[in-house]
Amino acid sequence: MTFELQPHDYIFAPGSGLGLVLMSSDRLFTLRPPPGTRLTIHTGDSLLKLPVVGGEAAFRSAAVR
Repeated sequence: MTFELQPHDYIFAPGSGLGLVLMSSDRLFTLRPPPGTRLTIHTGDSLLKLPVVGGEAAFRSAAVR
């Protein structure tokens, strides 16, 4: 599956963390399984692309601080 998300710029404070939560909230366009259904995400087979303004150099500079 591929999820296209709406972009939004954030500035993270030093030492802060980043998490990913998967959920559906669009009742008109989302097929929801019956209550009690278990869904499994294999994180080892998953990929998250997180664009960073300034690219890799900006990321490395911020990560070293």
